[in-house]
Amino acid sequence: MTKKLLVIADDLSGATDVGVQFAKQGISAVVWRWEGLTNLRKEQLASLLQAFQVILVDTESRHLAPKMAAAKVRAVHDRFQGLGITHWFKKTDSTLRGNVGAELEGFMLSLSINTLPFIPAHPLLGRKTRHGVHYVENALLEHSAFAHDPRSPMKESEIATILGHQTSVPVRSTNATQADDFSNSKPEGILLFDIETEKELIETVARLAENDLLKAVAGSAGFANCLPQSIGMVRTPSEIPQIRSPLLVINGSLNENSFLQCQTAIAQGFLYYHLSPSELFSPAPNQVDQIFESLSSRRNVLLSTAINSSELKEFRAASLRMGYQDVALPERVAEGIGCFSKHLFSALANDRIQSSDEPQTLVIIGGDTLGAVAEANQWPGFIARDEILPGAALCAIVNHPSFLLITKPGGFGDANLLVDLASKATFGSPK
Repeated sequence: MTKKLLVIADDLSGATDVGVQFAKQGISAVVWRWEGLTNLRKEQLASLLQAFQVILVDTESRHLAPKMAAAKVRAVHDRFQGLGITHWFKKTDSTLRGNVGAELEGFMLSLSINTLPFIPAHPLLGRKTRHGVHYVENALLEHSAFAHDPRSPMKESEIATILGHQTSVPVRSTNATQADDFSNSKPEGILLFDIETEKELIETVARLAENDLLKAVAGSAGFANCLPQSIGMVRTPSEIPQIRSPLLVINGSLNENSFLQCQTAIAQGFLYYHLSPSELFSPAPNQVDQIFESLSSRRNVLLSTAINSSELKEFRAASLRMGYQDVALPERVAEGIGCFSKHLFSALANDRIQSSDEPQTLVIIGGDTLGAVAEANQWPGFIARDEILPGAALCAIVNHPSFLLITKPGGFGDANLLVDLASKATFGSPK
């Protein structure tokens, strides 16, 4: 029987990040937004499953109340129940942000399971779990940049404690050597696996497969990357589209890592357009024209509200003067960037930068930003194509062929990521 996998993610960039883990191995995968999913009838969902081996659904629930987030997870399961899903995967953030405890419990309840293998580690990106404690690049999670995340600050490192704020399901810290015992004993609760290296991750997933414990699992994109071989998915490699210069980069992330990537890109020749609070919601025609002219002259363009702590401080002060509360600032930034993008994309559509068979390459940094841009422009979903660099997902936009999309969560990648993406791009043919 053909394996069919349903992945439930809590934000859009996380969903695309998982999607390309399958696409790069020749496994067809499509990402669908929650709003688009609710508009699909049962027969349309069945058609999606015929066309793709992996369906990824973004519930956009990372910043909801825990009970609402869990309810969305159960709602996704209910929509796909009876359609032939053979394996289920609850994708979680590799730094444990969001409603992880509540969503894992909702996942277990919807599937009526008592045992859930959970691997939040992603060694290739420096996320490691040791004795039930989580690390980022060898620093405790609570001492990493994610301790200062503007929407989900991580102030603890012990995973059982983090999950325990939202669920009473027991969390049992374990490792690969104990996996053989689970097929017989089936200990109840969330089985948290210690993983520090890619070798340990591969060995753990292999052990889980040997003991038939991969039907319903949860964890990071790194965990998902190991699933195709372990559950026997059919590989049908497809042609990878070529990204074209110039790049149009939109950054809405307030993560320090994203700031460093933006600063490095500017130092290497990207043109920077700073978006003030007023410009986000009332884009000036002359600014849109300037961006258009820069792209027309083959210059890589970066749009952002801030690229350092000083600009961020000024942006916050200006936002307060306009009546935006500081606590809601990240959400307002995402919403404003979505609004700005709609104006900009409309201008680009009216006079394309490149010829019709060469879509504009768009890079969006930050899961909230991607969600807001997708909502503003009514993008229903994305077809996963490839992972260009670790954490950088290449996708086609469903029903919108004028753009080729690269997405990246704010905390992923090294300082040269944007520069490295630009080096991979080829020049498109002029009109």
